[in-house]
Amino acid sequence: MPLDAELVLRIPLCTSWPEDKLIWHFTSNGVFLVRSAYHLIRSIRRSDTPSSSGDLGKSIWKVIWALDVPPRIQLFEWRVRVRVLAIRSNIARRIPNFDMKCEICGHLEDSDSHTLFECSLAIEMEGK
Repeated sequence: MPLDAELVLRIPLCTSWPEDKLIWHFTSNGVFLVRSAYHLIRSIRRSDTPSSSGDLGKSIWKVIWALDVPPRIQLFEWRVRVRVLAIRSNIARRIPNFDMKCEICGHLEDSDSHTLFECSLAIEMEGK
């Protein structure tokens, strides 16, 4: 393909166009701001989390807040739903290369379901 390379190199470049420059399209003026990156990340994460908007989200929240349980149980359920419990898989979403292994039983991923139902400590506590 040396012939192709020669042909490409013979194509004249346009001299009247402006120089290329980096544009951050998440701001109105195209200038990168840490704040705009922060808001972008937050909006992406928010789209992965059940929200109170939308039919499904509204019904989930209505069910949680209508439960006949103490407010601390409602709050706990809400924290499980929005994935903010202080468990290793949730922390790993915020800290790159964070070890998600359960420190209690050594399971490879300390997730919500593992912590609440599958971990040896959870199983032991269920019997009490």
